Amino acid sequence: MSAYMVIDIEPADAARMSEYTAGSLPVLERHGGRVIAFDPQARPLEGGWTPHQMIIVEFPSKDAISAYLDSPEYRPWKTIRQAHSRGRSVAVEAL
Repeated sequence: MSAYMVIDIEPADAARMSEYTAGSLPVLERHGGRVIAFDPQARPLEGGWTPHQMIIVEFPSKDAISAYLDSPEYRPWKTIRQAHSRGRSVAVEAL
């Protein structure tokens, strides 16, 4: 069953995050991921949440999300992301 990785990310260094995106996107695609939404100006609706940059990525399954995040090919990009941004993410199953 398809699953979605929903990400709220706050970049601290735009140049390094551009490098991260360029390098990590091919890895994401090899793991079956496909970016379906990106909005740097998401509109808060309720609950006091003020998102920064919202990204939604579709994967074949939650296991595929975990495989991507834990893969050796993603590890150097994950280090860059963690050093140059703050974020939160969740994995949710599709209906």
